[in-house]
Amino acid sequence: MTRLSVWLQCCLVAIGMGGFSVVYLQNRQAADYLTRVSADISMILYFLALCLIIVEHVSARWYWLIACVAFQIHVLIAFDEVHGWSHSKGVEHVREASGFGYGIFASYFFAIWWLVDAVWWIASPKGYSQRSRLARWGTQVFFAFMVVNGTIVYESGAIRWYSLYCFGVVLFVIVKKYLQNRKTGVYSADEMGKIA
Repeated sequence: MTRLSVWLQCCLVAIGMGGFSVVYLQNRQAADYLTRVSADISMILYFLALCLIIVEHVSARWYWLIACVAFQIHVLIAFDEVHGWSHSKGVEHVREASGFGYGIFASYFFAIWWLVDAVWWIASPKGYSQRSRLARWGTQVFFAFMVVNGTIVYESGAIRWYSLYCFGVVLFVIVKKYLQNRKTGVYSADEMGKIA
């Protein structure tokens, strides 16, 4: 095992253990427990996939797809269990949480964008890898924005702290990868755009 894989495995184990602790600690009496657990699991997988993307691990695209599928399942559960397949109830729920109900369209866009992105990466790895730096960074910045809002800004309790922790782990992985590549002379200024 290389040094990279050892520290990466430690980060991934830390994300997974912390995430499943958050799922376990959820209030099991809540009416929307299944919705919350499905969201938490999709975010655990999101952070795992993101770390694998940063280090360009061969399995990253599969974790990205699994995280995406988990999120799509969360959306279906939320609309079935919480909103009764009513868009207006979804808008009202988002309005209560954020003050702006039509923010739900950002969530729809996120779900569709992630699905298209994940399927594209599986279907055409070569084409996917040739995306522009703007497309790579734009996707990751928008996704991070949605995850921050969904898990930190409009949530409280364990998931908020877990998400802050995971973003810290992701930042650590980015810095570690950059420093390792800089030390070996692998990075050029243009290559830095390939992290995301």
